Formats: sequence, structure tokens, C-alpha cells
Amino acid sequence: MPHSTVAIKVVTTFPDRSTESAWREFLNNADFPSHYTAPEFFLEPRFRGNNPFAVLAYRGGSIVGVLTGTVTGKDVLSGQESSPQIALLPGQDAGPVLARLIEGALGRGPRAGRTEICSWREMEAFAAAGFRCQELNGVVMIDLSQGPTALFRGFSQRSNITKAMRSGLEVAQASSAEEFGAYWEIYARWSADRGFAVVPQVEFCELFARVDNRRLFLARYEGKIIAGSVVRFNRHGLLEYAANSSLPQFQQLRANDLLQWRIIEWGAAEGLRWYSMGGTSFFHQKFGGATRATFRYCLDRSFLRRHDRKEQVLTLARRIWKSVPAGVKRRLLDLRANCSGASAK
Repeated sequence: MPHSTVAIKVVTTFPDRSTESAWREFLNNADFPSHYTAPEFFLEPRFRGNNPFAVLAYRGGSIVGVLTGTVTGKDVLSGQESSPQIALLPGQDAGPVLARLIEGALGRGPRAGRTEICSWREMEAFAAAGFRCQELNGVVMIDLSQGPTALFRGFSQRSNITKAMRSGLEVAQASSAEEFGAYWEIYARWSADRGFAVVPQVEFCELFARVDNRRLFLARYEGKIIAGSVVRFNRHGLLEYAANSSLPQFQQLRANDLLQWRIIEWGAAEGLRWYSMGGTSFFHQKFGGATRATFRYCLDRSFLRRHDRKEQVLTLARRIWKSVPAGVKRRLLDLRANCSGASAK
């Protein structure tokens, strides 16, 4: 189908009613439609200061592709390894659609900048536009259409869930300000212990005011909240594991395993199509599903491609460090720590 039959529209705020309606109709039929490819993308506090945008591709008056992203300085960013922010209609000639989406994204940043787009699949349109491709580890993806019984049989550690239930653990969705506040305390402590930035409580609670795209599941033991898991979702589309925090003194109860099982039960009952576990570690894999690679596409338009050169140096450094024997690594880390301590005196 000719390239000219695909038109694009770029929006930078929550869309008008007509555009919103067409957008939601598209998401009902798109492949892997996520919360971050929905109109609510513009309501996310984390994106507000980063010039959010969405490129909508139209064919014959209907939306056939969506790409969302942000502009930070000279960088245009769309998605990350665990959550691409691009959706297309399956069973169509995606090349012209993707070409126009890329065109719209490139138009958001300066010509001397860098554009990075993550995708669920490898596609030729990126290479044609000059992008460099990197295959990533991706995520474990669970097909929720199998139903809870079949899904439970696919778990590699079902005994953990049985143990959690027998211990008296209970899981339910948070629904009150008190529950959100109690979980925020756990989350803030968990994040601070690991040196992560803590989202202010007001902003944190604001996220859960919109129950149409995010839920918090809480695990209680003897009435006390000890763990919680956050999921994002697009209705009838993709469910995504977004975050988890727990009290370390209760880890032996396997609350996080039971939380995942209850989330999977809920997602299947709600008619959601897929559950992205958000990673490929052992924890992500033990609930079944299959690993799905994602792809990062980068186009560096800076002078002498300085961004690409910097990344190449870092990649080489990581490879060298990975090949260093464990004993040598320990000695080097000890030496660095000693030097840092001496400098601080």
C-alpha cells in the first residue's frame, strides 16, 4: 500500500473527544496495547516535565498505529526494554505505518539530537530510516487466555504459593487512602535502602486514583500489610508488572509469589490478553510464559555521532569487566573502596 495513504497527527496533551474515541477503538484491536500507548499516557506525573507526545498514524480515517514518547533536552525517547511504547494493528502492511510514526518522532527533537525507540519486534522500517538496532533480553510474556487452571500448572514453584496460602497470607486490591499510605511507607523504606529516588506520597497516591489503568495488590499477614505489587494495564490489552516492595522480615512467607498468582487470576478474569512480567530473571520466569525479546533502535544525529561513540566505549568496558576473574574484581573493588576512604579523610 502506498506510503502516501498513511497520514500522521502529533498530539502533546490529552486528546480531544473525537481523537480519543478513535484512539481507544484502535487499542481494542492493536497488538500489545499498553497503558503507555493509551491517551492516559499524558496524565502520568513522571512524564509531565519531559514534553510528552504521541504520534497517531491514520489510514482511511482510522488510527492504525501509535507511538508515544518524551523529549528531554536533545533526546527523543520512546519506551524502554521492558515496555515499548509503540502499537500497531496486526495483519496489515506495517512498513508505511511505521515509517510515518518514525517520521513523526524524529520531528519532535532537534536535528543534532538522538532518538531512541523500543519495539516489540524487529522491523525493517527502522533500518531504512538509518537507525541502529540492538536486540534486548526483553520480558517474560504470559498468555492469559489459557485461563487460571492451565496457567497455575505452568508455575515451576507452585509449592511457594501453597505455602503462602497455608500461612494465612491474604491478598486484596488496595482501595483506600489509608491502604495506599501504608504501602507508600513500605515502598519509601525499600527504595531508600537501595539508594533509589522516592516518589512523594501525594504524587504516589495520585497514580492510583485512576483505577482504569493501574492497581495495587496488597499482601497481609495477621492483618498487617507486608508487601505489595503494582500493575499497569490497558483494558482488554496488555497487563504489566510495574513494581513491588515488601518488608524483608517476612520474606519467608512467600508473599510476592502469592501476589503474582492473584494478579494473574485477576488479569485472566478481566479479559486482559497478555501479562508482561517486566523482566527475565528467575523470579519472572517461574510463573510460566515465554521470553519475548524486545529491540532498541537508536539514531544519533549529533556531530561525529558522539552518543554512539560513548555507548560503544561503555559497551566495550562492560565486556572487559565481565571477562575479569572474580578474584581480580574483588581486589579492584577493595582498592577503589580504600582509595575512596582515604580521599574522604
